[in-house]
Amino acid sequence: MDAASCFILGTEFVNANSSEPSQLESKRLLKAGQSHKQQYPKMIFIPTNQPASILSTEAELQGIAVDRVPEEELLVFIGKARQGFQENVSEGKVQ
Repeated sequence: MDAASCFILGTEFVNANSSEPSQLESKRLLKAGQSHKQQYPKMIFIPTNQPASILSTEAELQGIAVDRVPEEELLVFIGKARQGFQENVSEGKVQ
């Protein structure tokens, strides 16, 4: 998600049995975000409670700074998207 506009740049399905995105999933997620702006972000924020060492490593390999922050600090950006996703999934909608 682009923090300035709160535009969701991309999503990536992650195996429910995985604790974090794989290297391939991490590369795909970063590439999806890059394709919208034609450049990688300068920094990404990842919640401290979310396992993401592979994503962090992949981001740093692309020259992207990684900042681990408490999830509460990200809710201003992700709160509405999370709520919309939960409402969509909890109502049993199939797309």
